[in-house]
Amino acid sequence: MSSPAVVAATIAASRIAIAAFTARTLSPVELMEAVIADSETVLNEFPDRFPESGIALFRKGLALRMQERFGEAIIALNAAIRLVPAGTASPYGADAYLKRGIC
Repeated sequence: MSSPAVVAATIAASRIAIAAFTARTLSPVELMEAVIADSETVLNEFPDRFPESGIALFRKGLALRMQERFGEAIIALNAAIRLVPAGTASPYGADAYLKRGIC
């Protein structure tokens, strides 16, 4: 059985995809708020664990950016970048730098 944080991380990724590419029953704002809430669930369970918390912070940063909450997005993306151990490949590191630069 998956932990609540793993389930929330999967749901957050799905909601970002739904908001970006399909017609939906929830508004884009509601979907992004749900992504942020799901990311917070992951962060509560794994506050400093790589890569789970980094991925959650990255997704939170994307959702904030899509809501044009750029200051908060930059903070989340910077925190995600800081969690990558030196010399370690990250599933989100390059994208976090890119999205932070777009804010």
